[in-house]
Amino acid sequence: MDQLAQLPYLAPAEQESILNGPALPAPDNEVSDLQNPPNENGLGLALTILCLVVSTLVLYVRVHTKLFFERAFRIEDWLAVASFGTFLGYIYLMFRFMRVGFLVHQWNISVMNLMEVYYIWDLTVPGGSCMERVYLDITSASIQLLTDLFTFALPQNIIWSLQMSTRKKLGVSFVFAVGVLGCVAAAARLAMIIDKRDSQDTSFSIAVISLATLIESSCGFLIICAAAMPRFVTESKRILRSKRWAGLPTTRLQSSKRGSGSHELHTSSKSNIASSHYRRLDEYDVPLTVLAVASGPTSESTENLRYLPNEPSTGILRTTQIVTQEEYVGPAALCHQYKQQHPWVDKGPC
Repeated sequence: MDQLAQLPYLAPAEQESILNGPALPAPDNEVSDLQNPPNENGLGLALTILCLVVSTLVLYVRVHTKLFFERAFRIEDWLAVASFGTFLGYIYLMFRFMRVGFLVHQWNISVMNLMEVYYIWDLTVPGGSCMERVYLDITSASIQLLTDLFTFALPQNIIWSLQMSTRKKLGVSFVFAVGVLGCVAAAARLAMIIDKRDSQDTSFSIAVISLATLIESSCGFLIICAAAMPRFVTESKRILRSKRWAGLPTTRLQSSKRGSGSHELHTSSKSNIASSHYRRLDEYDVPLTVLAVASGPTSESTENLRYLPNEPSTGILRTTQIVTQEEYVGPAALCHQYKQQHPWVDKGPC
């Protein structure tokens, strides 16, 4: 890096030679490969897509639950959506990283390519300097780890003091226990930053820390959206159950030949209930069949239908007749009834 410090004062030909050379001398047992350096772009691409998909799904669960089930979209929900925009910007940078390569050692990268990843200043300008980012990264990772630990630990005392069954307490604790993933990711990132702070292989170190940061960010979305998952699952099951009930096959009686005595039983696999709240019935939907009792005791009641030798499959099989009777009682009858119920009373309402 001493050559880079002297780069502004060198001739253009010497500057080009340095910029096209390896960014770090190769170790004794390694050879620089600037044309086709070995990389782990497949691993980086898989982790990036996985984190993007998981974060998008859990954020959708939270937004859908807040908008359609709870019908209340608060400031924390807007902040979650805004943070997802920042997360998408980081995802873009991860894809840009593939131009240089994931987990590529610095001796396999030219100085010109490394400037895209590491330097934020123009090396050809005299007096340029680069900020010592290691202390900023350590401070940021430490604060993030402490925040995750406090967020996970604070609710536990309240949860286990609630008046509910142990099973429900474990369920609520599990929702908050998702925060353990964030704590582990933050601790791993902090450990990597400390371990790589004195490393000269900057490109490899940045790739490792960037992947750890990506996983930690995805865990953060999983944590802030975990509380909405039980409500989302419950409501989704209820909606699916309702749709399944509405889509049950319906059985209806139809006349194969209207006006004839033969009828068929048709089953429809598609319910009209799913498409409309009402269903129109015509006079031919439920045909009437005249039944004659072939044997058994004669009676006006249709209880004797059980004696039918060949019970028909369609038609009206039983009728019920209800007879009501009203009686009006005059004042004389009321006085007589009152005296019978109250014999100890000399004078009553009569």
